[in-house]
Amino acid sequence: MKLSQARVQHYRPIVDSGTVDIEEGVTVVIGKNEQGKTNFLRGIRSFNSDQQFAASDLPNHLRPALEDRPAAEIPIITLTFSLDSSDSKKLAGVVNGLVSAVGLKCTKYYDNHYQFWILSGDGTEAPLEFVPPDISGPAGQIKQTLADLKVKLQAHGQRVPAFTKSFGPRFL
Repeated sequence: MKLSQARVQHYRPIVDSGTVDIEEGVTVVIGKNEQGKTNFLRGIRSFNSDQQFAASDLPNHLRPALEDRPAAEIPIITLTFSLDSSDSKKLAGVVNGLVSAVGLKCTKYYDNHYQFWILSGDGTEAPLEFVPPDISGPAGQIKQTLADLKVKLQAHGQRVPAFTKSFGPRFL
């Protein structure tokens, strides 16, 4: 996966950077002093899960209005990643709908939760859905272990009647 676009919103002095294309190789952020270049890069860094947002991260002039909104509805950083065929192969058994996917988009919100979308070649996006894991094997093993344990406990209860009285028939 390669980072292909970034958008920073409601972060420090940045109200909305708009979508910024990240070119392969070198991307240069140019601007006058105090125009938000460093905060744009910090916004991208804030995408990391170990970075938590605080009220001081919201733009000062918008803070009162933003603090009245639910934190889960305030987007801060949106990153778009392009997928190549090897990425699709790696994710094929984990994510539904990767057949026509050309990218993944993820937004981190002020409450520090993430939301993911799959981007299709026709320009549409859909919420990312994970393939549920197949737990039938482990569940079957657990059921068998419980059945074996029940048989052993019942046999022990017949050998030692005091054991059955202690735990009662509901366990055996």
